[in-house]
Amino acid sequence: MFARRIASPLVLALALAASTLPERGAAEPSELSLYPDGYTVQLIALPTAERLTTFVRERGVPNLIAAEVRRDGEPHYVLLFGAFADRASAVRAAEQLPEALSDLTPWIRPMSSLLAAVRAP
Repeated sequence: MFARRIASPLVLALALAASTLPERGAAEPSELSLYPDGYTVQLIALPTAERLTTFVRERGVPNLIAAEVRRDGEPHYVLLFGAFADRASAVRAAEQLPEALSDLTPWIRPMSSLLAAVRAP
């Protein structure tokens, strides 16, 4: 599994370039398992890690979470904004996204759905 908090856009780019991301199946970051019955704000899903890296670098927003998920058996790379105990908190966070992300239409995603996609074979 590829899931990692992105301290800065450069951290993701360097991690991808150096192949230092956790292996698929490794424990997810605490943010993803903090509220297993909670929600996250999914900002975007892209088909390659390189496109995710480019997106993060262009937007320049720190402290996002990147994760590799499976969709129809194929890897996709999602960018997440936090983990929340309830849907209302996630909605509030989505309404207050940084300006660099304001053009996106975020998905308030149940954490159970995300974790299932992260753990999918």
